Amino acid sequence: MAKPSAVEEVLQWMHLAMGTEAEAVILGDERKSITAVVSKLQNLKREVDQSKEQTQSYKKDLQRFLSDHEAHIRTKNEKIEQLEDTVNLSHKENAKFSLVQSELAEAKSSLKAKDAKIAEMENMLNRLINNNQSLAKSVESFKHVKTEHTDVERGALHARFHCVSKMRSDENHKSKPFRIAGTNWSIVVGAHRNKDGEKYLSVYLDVVSKISDTWMCAVRTKTHLVSQNGGVTESEEDKELNIFCKERKDHGYERFINFKELFKSKNGFVKNDSIVVIIEMQCIMKSE
Repeated sequence: MAKPSAVEEVLQWMHLAMGTEAEAVILGDERKSITAVVSKLQNLKREVDQSKEQTQSYKKDLQRFLSDHEAHIRTKNEKIEQLEDTVNLSHKENAKFSLVQSELAEAKSSLKAKDAKIAEMENMLNRLINNNQSLAKSVESFKHVKTEHTDVERGALHARFHCVSKMRSDENHKSKPFRIAGTNWSIVVGAHRNKDGEKYLSVYLDVVSKISDTWMCAVRTKTHLVSQNGGVTESEEDKELNIFCKERKDHGYERFINFKELFKSKNGFVKNDSIVVIIEMQCIMKSE
């Protein structure tokens, strides 16, 4: 049998001590207390339900806010990426513009240098003509002189040049002087590279005598690169007279032959790293 609770024990004691009437009073008070508690619990439940509804509402509002915020952030990120692309493109365009500016500046500088050289040559020619009024007439007369002229003096310069494979574009190699028509001449050879970097043999006829301001000589030349194995000799012949003077002491070919052709064994131009060059010249007329 279960042990009675404390309330039951009190009721039993009061029943014995005070009778049924006192018990009814106590029970009525207890019921009122329970009813009040139940009422409070119901009110509390309603408050809890209201709190849940508010919480759900707040949660939905927060989700909407987060969704809108994420969309806003995505839009901002897209704009930032677009701006970064624009900035990168701008940097590339600026780099291209700077490069074009640099190339333009180099071109202008080169053009100025060429203009200065042309002006210098024009001044030299003008001074030469002004110093001797008969010089211009001599130049014109030289251009029309035929090779059969009785004043023609002929000669040939013959020279061997060594270490051809080691020739550089910043140096020239000059033969010993040959005296023809009362003037000393030399053959000058060197290496020349074009804008694509291809290497050529250059060959020039050069006046090495000390000459006056009015000295001039009209010359026609024929230049030969000798094949040293009995093959065909490479030759170039002038079609017109060349006027040598103090302002122009050499004439020749900047690109006489490509180094690839020069060193082909079948041509025989190079033997023991040396070449043989001959320049035949006709001095048509000369003025001192």
